[in-house]
Amino acid sequence: MKTLVFHDCSCREAFATHRGRIFAVAALVVCSLFLLPSVAAADNTGFTRGDVPRSEVLQLPQFCWARYVKELQSSEYRIPYTSCGPGTNHYCDGLLRLSRVKRGVISNSTQRTRELGLARSAALYTLDWIKEYPTCPIRPHIESTVKQIDAMLAGMPK
Repeated sequence: MKTLVFHDCSCREAFATHRGRIFAVAALVVCSLFLLPSVAAADNTGFTRGDVPRSEVLQLPQFCWARYVKELQSSEYRIPYTSCGPGTNHYCDGLLRLSRVKRGVISNSTQRTRELGLARSAALYTLDWIKEYPTCPIRPHIESTVKQIDAMLAGMPK
């Protein structure tokens, strides 16, 4: 039986390699279909647009409103990307957690400590990302938030 040869391999080997690539691409596509919606919706920070009541959003600083309210997407309602960089997406979620603790929405001591810790982590994460952006206008706000959270954590029962 005669076999065709492509670049020093038989047709059977070429087909097997091609079939493996097809399987790998198909697996990637299937995984993407399941993973991308959750990544896009939650932005890996915990809250999604639409699942935070508008009344709660409006208690946050105005630069957080675009994150949670579809109709408020102009620059006055978002953290300025050009002067603060790409790593600020966690901060508003941290402020939301802090707000819920301060308003007594979370009354369990253990849960309050956990939420304050998550809010602190979000603020510190953002500070780390904006260190390359010395003119970021929300820097003083973030620094003040960290101090406030630290004071609240210091007063929590051990």
